[in-house]
Amino acid sequence: MKQKLETIKLNLPWVERLDMVNAPAPLAPELALQMQDQEVRRAKQLKGNKKLPQYDPTEDPVLNDFRRETMFHRQAQGAVMDGIARLKKLGIPTTRPDDYFAEMAKSDAHMHKVRENLLRKQMIVQRSEKVRQLRQQRKVGKQMQIEATLKKHAEKRKILLACERMICPFASLKDGAGSPLFTTKPRVVKQSTACDL
Repeated sequence: MKQKLETIKLNLPWVERLDMVNAPAPLAPELALQMQDQEVRRAKQLKGNKKLPQYDPTEDPVLNDFRRETMFHRQAQGAVMDGIARLKKLGIPTTRPDDYFAEMAKSDAHMHKVRENLLRKQMIVQRSEKVRQLRQQRKVGKQMQIEATLKKHAEKRKILLACERMICPFASLKDGAGSPLFTTKPRVVKQSTACDL
């Protein structure tokens, strides 16, 4: 078996193979918090629903999938961090130069169509947002107009009541039954016309 492995194995320099054996990158604090939140949320979901099978958080398949994906991500991140450091030590550039032009997989005409499609979608979203804002402004304006009208009517009522009190200061007095003692009725003065004479 070892002989077969030796015959299959390619003795190429590391730069050609880029194989890495490394530990996973450290877990980011926000990712650790997200995992804790997900565990708590999942525990509440399981506790609230007796129809679902009850799992221990360490054995829950949903959480295990998330942990597995996180581990893949951390492993790849650790390999990239170690690999870039190793490449820089060897003096191999890891970024593409600014003046580098590669052959594109798609034609310029196709990319132009894609760009136009994206711009059209963006314009549709902006237009609908403007329409929504205009509707909201109309609602607010209408509400303000109603409030101003109500305020104007209240002031008018207040002024009329004050005028009425000036005409008959006893108008606010009431008898035992709750009806006003004095009523003020406006006098109607008939104007004489030529027909009346």
